[in-house]
Amino acid sequence: MSISDIEFERSEKNYRYLRLAIEQLSETDKTFIKENLLTIISGRESSLSLKEEARELLNYLRRIDINKRNGAIAELVVICLLRTKGFSQEYCFRNLEENSAKKGFDGLVLEGERFWLLESKSSQIGHNNSHRNTVYRAYNGLKKQLSGENEKINNPWRNAYNHTKIAQSPHSLVQKVAELSTDYTNGNYFKIEDNNVIIGSTIIPDKRGNHHINEINFEISTLNNFIKNHQSKDEIIIAINLQTIEIFLEYLEEIIDE
Repeated sequence: MSISDIEFERSEKNYRYLRLAIEQLSETDKTFIKENLLTIISGRESSLSLKEEARELLNYLRRIDINKRNGAIAELVVICLLRTKGFSQEYCFRNLEENSAKKGFDGLVLEGERFWLLESKSSQIGHNNSHRNTVYRAYNGLKKQLSGENEKINNPWRNAYNHTKIAQSPHSLVQKVAELSTDYTNGNYFKIEDNNVIIGSTIIPDKRGNHHINEINFEISTLNNFIKNHQSKDEIIIAINLQTIEIFLEYLEEIIDE
């Protein structure tokens, strides 16, 4: 099944789910990635070339540790999935400065005029082969960033503001995020109950080959148990079972070699 074939499912609390198991990339997936990769990485109307950006991304992925590599690929799948559902990406996939502090929210996307905060987490298989831990980490990470609970966390709205400018987002959105950044700087923090959030949860089997994605539990009834105490204004849960990240690295090589 291709990424674009996945449809929303609804469950309790009227939250929406997208669930996807990936063993290989279909030709449809490859075409979509190729047509969208440049915009995903560096924003609208990028002056860079597709091959240049694919090579830069591949080099970046190869030099970071496995946990960060898993996380980056997981986030790439999430944004591809959202783009197929008509969401517009209002940030650049890569951090604006590779060695800078944490970029804040993983992303900000628009669905029509509604904006959503995106947080994506990944994990090697474990936790009873379910998405419990990654869903928890993503939701609570957003909650802490919004509330100013952790003083060591930079203003996440300031970084989102910088990304909206680079991504050439609508002026109204840039202004809205600028206002939110000012409020945050002045100590006027936010509650997760007032925000639409997207939780990305990706589980990847360990490299020893002892597990298969069919073992990873992402049934709706199971996911419901993980979000029963969530308090967001509205929420989308994206649960991805990914057999291996190598299929994405190999496809980046294909793009470079064309």
